[in-house]
Amino acid sequence: MIIVFILTTVYKLIKNKYIYNMSPKKISSALSLLEIAEKNLKTAKEIILQLAKEAGMRDIKTKNTGIVNSEEYEALEVVEGYFDGQSMVGDDGSVYTVPPNYASKTQLIIGDRMKRILTPNRESYKLIKPADRERVVGVFG
Repeated sequence: MIIVFILTTVYKLIKNKYIYNMSPKKISSALSLLEIAEKNLKTAKEIILQLAKEAGMRDIKTKNTGIVNSEEYEALEVVEGYFDGQSMVGDDGSVYTVPPNYASKTQLIIGDRMKRILTPNRESYKLIKPADRERVVGVFG
């Protein structure tokens, strides 16, 4: 509720150009309030995910962001990208080696959308969206 109030207030300030007449001290105070609200929201999310984890729920589907995985939330780094046949090329241009056993087990093909999750304990990959596949029937001879 506080976030909605803060965002509405900021929108009104910008829309009515009041922000241009505000002192730097007031703007700084408003930014500090936003930072505190962000930290509080992050803490609340961590608590909810911890409670869900203790209740045996691994993945939680949210209305806006889709599935929130407790592992992803605790991750040091999450990178999305495409499988190039051997590695994952991240949206940031970096190349990440995909374990061959995962690529085989998941039956990855070129163009599959993937996610690399780096946690303090391990590195894992997840298939987000498979590329279109064409099923062909043939005879070996």
